[in-house]
Amino acid sequence: MESNRDWLELYSQRDQWAKKAYQDFLDQVDPDLEADLTRSDQITIVVYGSTQVGKTTLILKLLRINDDYIDEVSKPLRGGREIGKSSTVIPIRYRKSVDDQWHFRDSQNNSIDVNTVNEYFGKLREAVEQGESWQKEIIDVHIPNKYFYVDADKKPLDIRILDLPGIQARDENEQRHVEEIARTYASTADIVLLVGRLDDLSFLNPERLALNEFKSWTSQINRFRIVLTYSFSPVTVLDYVKANKEHFDLNGFKKRIIEQLCTHDFINSDEYKEIIFPLEFGRSLVNIQSKHPDYFDVIKRVNHDSFSSLYDSLHKAANPYARFMNGFNVQYLVVDKVNKEKNNYEQQTKKMNEELEKYKTDINNLKNICTEYEYKIKKIQSEIDNLLDLEKKSFIADMIEKFVKVSNLRKPDKHTVPALKMWLKKATMLLSQSWTEIEIDSIVKSEEFYLRHPPSLDTGNLASCHKMLCDYWFDDYWSDASFNKDFDILHGAIELEIANFAKDADKQIKEYCKKKLMKKRKELQNIRYDIKSFEFSKGEIERKVNEIQSSLNILSNTHEKFIVNMKNAKKHAESFHNLMKCSFEDACKQSKRDFVEEKNVVKKFHRLWFSMVLEQQYTKFSEVKD
Repeated sequence: MESNRDWLELYSQRDQWAKKAYQDFLDQVDPDLEADLTRSDQITIVVYGSTQVGKTTLILKLLRINDDYIDEVSKPLRGGREIGKSSTVIPIRYRKSVDDQWHFRDSQNNSIDVNTVNEYFGKLREAVEQGESWQKEIIDVHIPNKYFYVDADKKPLDIRILDLPGIQARDENEQRHVEEIARTYASTADIVLLVGRLDDLSFLNPERLALNEFKSWTSQINRFRIVLTYSFSPVTVLDYVKANKEHFDLNGFKKRIIEQLCTHDFINSDEYKEIIFPLEFGRSLVNIQSKHPDYFDVIKRVNHDSFSSLYDSLHKAANPYARFMNGFNVQYLVVDKVNKEKNNYEQQTKKMNEELEKYKTDINNLKNICTEYEYKIKKIQSEIDNLLDLEKKSFIADMIEKFVKVSNLRKPDKHTVPALKMWLKKATMLLSQSWTEIEIDSIVKSEEFYLRHPPSLDTGNLASCHKMLCDYWFDDYWSDASFNKDFDILHGAIELEIANFAKDADKQIKEYCKKKLMKKRKELQNIRYDIKSFEFSKGEIERKVNEIQSSLNILSNTHEKFIVNMKNAKKHAESFHNLMKCSFEDACKQSKRDFVEEKNVVKKFHRLWFSMVLEQQYTKFSEVKD
């Protein structure tokens, strides 16, 4: 028993050299790549896709469930849901039961008591949809032995297959639930089966994949497999098979699919042909057989070849050393991440530069506006100063000069009373006429100002003059001195009226200046307030400009640092094979030393045999690389 334990312990260490080397490699890899390279202890395959594409059925076929029993097995797993709706609400690991009974175990390997399978999954789904249960731990489902194929030519898959809930679930609670589960198990899966329909290849577009963990599938083809369901059902495919019945094979069909994929912008070469597997199963395959019996055998053969190819591919992935392919493929990851980083960097810089130019344009516009407003301030201040000067000045003398025609009205030639009456009438009329002829803008220098109607004549003043003339009994004067005396009285009365007109004009000018001053001061106040507002806005925009420029500098530095790190990661990746080789050689040397130093004959033999096992392990590792 002791010798057996010794050998089992030794044998369990047969791949430690590779794990150590891989861990050493991960310890030095760039953090941006670490998540893509880290794996769990157990080989895991995750099946991922939207609802209604047949994921659960695919897994049952991979588990070697007999085709005759697939409907019988899948029905209870649906928890009462009809065909065509998502059946999986929790991560399930399917296993073969030791007997012909269903068994369920939790992540701690504790048995779960259930009355019926259908009832168990039905209640679980109901709890999830109502938001009452958030089961994220894996449930082991042991399927009855009787449902499996019994054949020796197909070795069972010694791996963990996880059927993740279908993304894009109809129920909101279920949607959040399945996305969280998918992310939990997506990052550490060794192999991911992206499952979708052939007639909707756009599901492979990285932008449409809901999980970031799967968006880089085009640069990790060793880790991903593309399973296309309902591949032979489309009319275009059936017509193609009919036209090429004699030459239709898997390789040609894959080539045709690749040509269709290359019309999309996320792949551009046929290197993905090896990871694409077109399949048809279940009722749709039966329908093809009933409707197209003439060339069903051809479709059946190609479908079988595709499934066998997928099965063999997954068997190869079950090799513990297969995950180390990630070390060799780091350079592809680097290229993919660099391209994505460059695209993201260009998009962000373009967006920020566009914002920057917009803000700079806004700043220039505000500067121009402020300059215009400063000019307005100077102009208005000049107008205010001019109005203040006008307000202080007396215009009576200037206005009196405007009535010079009245003041200089010629004395009548005839020295008679009627002549003086006529002169007084003419002087009065000329006074009003001169008022309307005054060019006030030459004095006030404003096109806005104009004199209102002339003031009323002083009737008392003029009436006394007119009465004086009317009181005379005779029209002729006895002497020139009497005539001149009366004329001087009349002329004095007119001069008095001219003075009154001048005072009224001066008053109107002062009132105008006062109102204009109030208006201009208010206008000046508003403009200064607007300038402060513009200056504040300009300051805010300048602050945003500084923030964007700072963000651009940070983005540029981060981008340059990322590119440098990726270059270093690529160099580090080139050393991966040598790192593995050195670790293996160290393990061999240690094994030889253990052999030499061991005194127990049986244990010595174990160490000799272990050296041979190590050689086999390195061969397996080399096969993965090739």
